[in-house]
Amino acid sequence: MKNKEWYLGLDVGSASVGWAATDINYKLLRKNKKRLWGARLFEEATTAADRRVFRAGRRRLARRRWRISLLEELFAKEVSKNDPNFFLRLKESKYHFEDKSLMNEYLLFNDKDYTDKDYYKEYPTIYHLRSSLMTEENPDIRKVYLAVHSMLKNRGHFLLQGQSFSDNNIDNVIKELLELSIVKTNLEVTDEVIYSLKEIALQKKNLSDKNNDVKKLYPKEKQLQEIFKLVFGGKTSLDKLYDIEEYKELDTSVKSISFKEKVYEEVRPDYEQILSNYIELLDLAKLVYDSIVLADIKKEGKTISESKVELYNKHKDDLANLKKLVKTDSKLSEDKKKEVYFAIFKEDKEKGTNYVNYTHRSQEGKSCSYEDFKKFLKKELEKLEDSPTKTTILEELDLETFLPLQRTKDNSVVPYQIHKEELVKILDNAAKYHSFLDEKDDSGYSTREKVVQLFEFRIPYYIGPLNAHHNTENGGYSWVIRKKGMESVPVTPWNFKDVIDESASAEAFINNLTNKCTYLAGEDVLPKNSLLYSEYALLNELNALRYEGNRISVEARDVIVTKLFKEQGKKVTKKTIKELLKTEGFIDGKGEIAGIDNIVKNDLKSYRDFKKILGDRFDKERVENIILWITLYGESRKLIKEKITKVYGDYYTVDEIEKMSRLTYKDWGTLSKKLLTELVSEKLYNEETGECLNVIGAMRQSTILFMELLADKFDYMSQIKNHNKENKDDITEITPDILENLYASPAVKRSIWQTVRIVEELKTIIGCAPTKIFVETTRSNKAPNKVTTSRQNDLIAKYKTIKDQEIFELEKELNSSIDFPTNKDRLSKEESSRLKAKKLYLYYTQLGRCMYTGQKIVLKDLLTDKKYDIDHIFPQSKVKDDSFNNTVLVTRESNEEKGDLFPLKSKFQTKETKRLWRFLKEKKLITEEKYNRLVRTEEFSDDELTGFIARQLVETSQAIKAISTILSELNPETTICYSKAENVSAFRQNFGKIKDGNRKSENNEKLIKVREINDYHHAKDAYLNIVVGNVYDVKFTRNVYNFIKNKKDARKYSLNSLFYTDVKNSNTTAWEMDKTVQVVEKTMNNNNILITRRTAEQKGALYDATVYKAKVAEKAKEGTYYPLKTTDSKIKDVSKYGGFTKVKIAYYSIFEYTIEDKRGESRITRIVPIPIYISQNIKDDKALLEYAKTQQLGKDLKLKYRKLCIGSTLKINNFNYYMGGKTSDYFTYDSAIQVVLDKDSEVYIKELAKYLNWKKENKDGKLWKSITEDKNIQLYDVLVEKMNTGIFIKKTPNKYDELSTEEVRDKFKNISEEEQAKILLEVLNLLTNKKSTFDLKNIGITASRAKCGFNLSNQSQFSIIEQSVTGVYEKEIVIVGEKNNDLENSSN
Repeated sequence: MKNKEWYLGLDVGSASVGWAATDINYKLLRKNKKRLWGARLFEEATTAADRRVFRAGRRRLARRRWRISLLEELFAKEVSKNDPNFFLRLKESKYHFEDKSLMNEYLLFNDKDYTDKDYYKEYPTIYHLRSSLMTEENPDIRKVYLAVHSMLKNRGHFLLQGQSFSDNNIDNVIKELLELSIVKTNLEVTDEVIYSLKEIALQKKNLSDKNNDVKKLYPKEKQLQEIFKLVFGGKTSLDKLYDIEEYKELDTSVKSISFKEKVYEEVRPDYEQILSNYIELLDLAKLVYDSIVLADIKKEGKTISESKVELYNKHKDDLANLKKLVKTDSKLSEDKKKEVYFAIFKEDKEKGTNYVNYTHRSQEGKSCSYEDFKKFLKKELEKLEDSPTKTTILEELDLETFLPLQRTKDNSVVPYQIHKEELVKILDNAAKYHSFLDEKDDSGYSTREKVVQLFEFRIPYYIGPLNAHHNTENGGYSWVIRKKGMESVPVTPWNFKDVIDESASAEAFINNLTNKCTYLAGEDVLPKNSLLYSEYALLNELNALRYEGNRISVEARDVIVTKLFKEQGKKVTKKTIKELLKTEGFIDGKGEIAGIDNIVKNDLKSYRDFKKILGDRFDKERVENIILWITLYGESRKLIKEKITKVYGDYYTVDEIEKMSRLTYKDWGTLSKKLLTELVSEKLYNEETGECLNVIGAMRQSTILFMELLADKFDYMSQIKNHNKENKDDITEITPDILENLYASPAVKRSIWQTVRIVEELKTIIGCAPTKIFVETTRSNKAPNKVTTSRQNDLIAKYKTIKDQEIFELEKELNSSIDFPTNKDRLSKEESSRLKAKKLYLYYTQLGRCMYTGQKIVLKDLLTDKKYDIDHIFPQSKVKDDSFNNTVLVTRESNEEKGDLFPLKSKFQTKETKRLWRFLKEKKLITEEKYNRLVRTEEFSDDELTGFIARQLVETSQAIKAISTILSELNPETTICYSKAENVSAFRQNFGKIKDGNRKSENNEKLIKVREINDYHHAKDAYLNIVVGNVYDVKFTRNVYNFIKNKKDARKYSLNSLFYTDVKNSNTTAWEMDKTVQVVEKTMNNNNILITRRTAEQKGALYDATVYKAKVAEKAKEGTYYPLKTTDSKIKDVSKYGGFTKVKIAYYSIFEYTIEDKRGESRITRIVPIPIYISQNIKDDKALLEYAKTQQLGKDLKLKYRKLCIGSTLKINNFNYYMGGKTSDYFTYDSAIQVVLDKDSEVYIKELAKYLNWKKENKDGKLWKSITEDKNIQLYDVLVEKMNTGIFIKKTPNKYDELSTEEVRDKFKNISEEEQAKILLEVLNLLTNKKSTFDLKNIGITASRAKCGFNLSNQSQFSIIEQSVTGVYEKEIVIVGEKNNDLENSSN
């Protein structure tokens, strides 16, 4: 078949790739009697975020152990003089007594006159010891070591590295927070204002009282109130916090923020993605929050240890008071008192919320939060009589000051400087009595100095891992560069600068690990605050600015840049821009500014910073270099200073260098210097000089946006493509490495690699590359992020444009009064905040009319009565779109009548309602998109209905773009075409009309797909991508970009009219009336489709990370728990030391062996799970056999099958299954046979699935009329009968015998229609096994996932089916029984 013309269709998702290979007439190609179309299924790849967290945790603990070992070296000689076994006892402290080499009764102190008992009596906690050692005379050196050891283990955070820390830090942070440009207040930030807010913050009051105090003090400052609600530990929404209306439309996960509820450092990236530079407000608010928490932990004038000792004493007193309160209660009997006492102080194994759990003393390992303990204790205290003590306890519980703990998550806010303060005092005091602390060695540092250095030492992020063995040259990720002659010298804090070449390592970091340009392959990105990138970002924002619909002039924009960004650094809003342009004479001020957010997000901060320091000595090139160094060495001001001095020491003064080194810039941009400055257009030039313009030059000379410059009419994009072509590596071998430099998520990379494998195998089968590859492009249903002013001002402005004559004509056409003057007057008097209510806002945008019926809405009933609903035009069960583009205010009756149907019924799309909608669109009260949704008559595309949420849509689109690039490189002669999902969907919906060749035909036949039934739709979508994509390609354009860049034009060429005439050009016939449709129909009715599943050895976590106590582990079966340490023979005993559970397996192996019993010898075939922790060390079959021997299977052990992975296809008793995971002594398996049902059943199952999805979002929604008891019973019978038909008779488990009984059938009849719908999908799942759980309890049936024992000798037949990626090639490996080529074993 070499040089054959053929087409390839691809339907790429995040967990599947559908494919189809046809000739130029759309007939499927064949190989080995198999049609060449199919689907590849796989698990969606996840990011390495979790693994990275665990790896970072392991690295942190390793570095902690390293610090402790260095500390031990420093103290060893001195400690061993008095106690030679001290460190050995410490090392063996983890062992049970009988496992220790030294059988000492005591752990820390084993002296004749001083033991652990004396130590703990003197120092109940480590903070007591630390507090005492600051002043204690002649302290025992072992005590000093223990105190320093504790500090090195828990040093505090390093977020304020290099800064001094004092009690007035909170003042500085509050000041910085209030002076942010995003914070809009009418307050002058004076010391008095800062002091008043600090006073409220530090008061011992609950959140509500603190909030009220701020409101009383500053009643008009709404944003300030929200900021301090957050700072006090409360929860606020981003729209209120930033006073930005658009943030109301954000996803629920990032719509609000609370430092108490979430670990801010973990969620910060999610917020930064939305807020960009505005994240600074959250960062500073978190610093204030931390300062408040810290002020509560560290009392003013006291060290942290002294404060913690005070806390300990309070807890002790509180505990005594609580116990006394219970014991002396006169209201309860003695038995009841004991009951309450035991409830509070004895282990609660069920709920786990009492004192034992709160103080983390549970034997079961259960603990609880203060909030849970507070609720529990309040409930118990209700049983006691009222008393002053009880009142005090309840008040302190509300303030969260009762029974305070020393160790809480709030300790994470303590900076290392607080601990260092104590460390220095302890060492200073100890040095008076222990001279070795002041002795210096060859390094020039004393022991005391080394300890402090050890405490402060952190490896800068730009240095990375220190192990040179793992450097990039050896295939690792370490880039550190050591100084000459220091290659093998161990690194310590006191020789770090002598051993490591910091500057060279930082350069290597830039080359290896900074991001690369989004557009130009291999080019490094600019720092986010570089002069060039800042200017680009600001121009790209300001160039979108419009006044009365038109972009402002370049002159006007340059005035904004100069006056508002270069000369001042205050917050820039639409209002300030409007005032400036009016003052400068560019506008009259009567219109509105549009095209940008309320506040301009980008800034020229770095420009102003350096101008202020350098004045006329400001040099662009030098400043750019310094900004790069500041961004790079951000954590090390000393290094920044050294670098500036070394390079520009002769040019700048000491004072200037000092000031510049104090500047802070972080983060990187997305574009490179080369992209912005070195790509020169031949189509854009400077009108004065005739010089061709680069990207930044074009943006300076005009008000064009960056994305507009990439359009076809300019030549920047072609230059980008040429650059990438010249700089790409030639592909010599097709391996996953070709995706190495692809800027894509793991989910996208997996999709791409599976696609590449399919394409390459098909090229081998067919003998040549395809003529065309058709790739589906998805469309997003997100509404455009329209920028608006306040809702009220926006509406008033729009109402003003409506003339009385227009209203008169509209009323005439609607034959109804609009009451426009009343609504207009009412709107102007409306309280602005009330319009935050969506119903009220929609009321005004709809001129007070129901959007479906045109009926008048009674305003007084709107917010109080249940007469009116907010409905979603595109039903919410199908599209997660809650924007104004998709929501309408309607009567309850019309909403119920509409139900889940889309498009709107013709009853709602009347001449009158369409006239109303058109009027609203013309007056910009609704968007064009909303209008189109209302008048649309086509059904939703399948891509929009189910499957992908917004994130997956974005990823799929990303995958399409990346796949196109990779496929073009691998197939340079092949044309890559795009097939739009919405066009394919329209083809499916209108198939009956297309068959008849008449758009107005009443033939409503559709090519439906039902994901719940089988996986064939992936292949069928891929096939339709060829058909539809080729018709578009031939009819319209070979330049897909030109076709799709204008959505309006793309919609105009609807498939509704496209498939009713012949489509051809001089070379190709893409659609031939009456002929092509028959080929398509025949193909779509065929179900001989190849389905394969990706199998892979499981990698990653060896087990669940939770450590289980020995008490739990000792009850479990051997092998259930993994030891805490495998290298320590003593710790390996999980019954003594606990361990990890849910040991993960990498794959299974199959062995044969002989056993002897009373009946004699017998040969056993057995599956053996191979855990990940074992598989890592198995390099060959010999090692695998050695492991199998440890399982004590039997004699004459033989390996029968090496690696059987989860997801592999099995044939058990002539039925195909997919291999599942391990559970106890079994493996699970799921059906691999695709289910095929009659068309009526398919249509009805689709309707049931749609209804149940809709019901999740509309819990009070009524049953759809299309779902009836008769239809449900009919489908029930079809599904049950399927279990007893053809190949499914062989399937196990098979519930036919139970489900077919009259008793169960009657139970099904007697439940509600909605419950029947749920049961029907569960019964379907018994056939498909798409889910691994089943819920049939409403009809009295229990069902579970199929499982099989590891001993296969009892099976009559067991085979493994090995398949190629397409499934064209397959081989059956018989393990038990004989080969049976059952042709029906593919689908039924």
